[in-house]
Amino acid sequence: MNWLHACYGIGATLGPLIMTSMLVSLGSWRAGYATVGSLLLLLTGLFLYTRKLWDTPSDTTDAASEAEESVSMLDALKHIGTWAHIALFFIYTGLEVTVGQWSFTVMTEARGMTKETAGMWVTIFWASIAIGRLVFGFIIEWLGIDLLLRLSMLAAVIGTGWFAANPPFSTGALALTGLGLASIYPCLMTRTPQRLGKARAAHAIGFQVSAAMVGAAVLPSACGWLAQLRGLETVAVTTVAMAAGLLVIHEVLLRFDRRV
Repeated sequence: MNWLHACYGIGATLGPLIMTSMLVSLGSWRAGYATVGSLLLLLTGLFLYTRKLWDTPSDTTDAASEAEESVSMLDALKHIGTWAHIALFFIYTGLEVTVGQWSFTVMTEARGMTKETAGMWVTIFWASIAIGRLVFGFIIEWLGIDLLLRLSMLAAVIGTGWFAANPPFSTGALALTGLGLASIYPCLMTRTPQRLGKARAAHAIGFQVSAAMVGAAVLPSACGWLAQLRGLETVAVTTVAMAAGLLVIHEVLLRFDRRV
């Protein structure tokens, strides 16, 4: 799962790199959007060309699994783990997108950094997510999912706090934040059926992915509103609160798991 999501990280790394190069070389964001749009058209063509490969025969199920499939959507929502995962995915994706989108503006407009340097560090942030997922895919078996999640969330808290404090070389905090965020999404996705059961996870995964998309839309927008009221540095402080929220909710969830 970490390797699968590492591919997303590679694509996310190319995004700011493309936009930064277009802004610097051509002075227009339109060329960057045209480039990305061309890549999406290519992706659409690849999906159409390989569409038959995506159809897989349904697996046969025994009586036990058929009984498990009777779990309803409401049953899934009654489980505290479902709501905890919804909250985690909402905050995680909001945090990732907020750092990815707003750090460039904070560095250039609030801290006086050049566009080239700021764009490089945003690229490093996304690259750290991709590299982290590749590396963690190798070590997760002996480290354990829950311990890796704990360490990753702690790294995210330290990284965002470092960036918000803005000491010398604080841009390196983006690399640490990226490494901290790297394993959270794929590891939480892996833990969903393990924690909730396969039948309940069929509903829960839909809820948590939806929550992730809402978080990606709502939280960066809320940070923009706060930036207008209190200044751009408020965005950096808010990311610390998001990262801390992830750590707290996950610790509560682990305590609940032990009781169960």
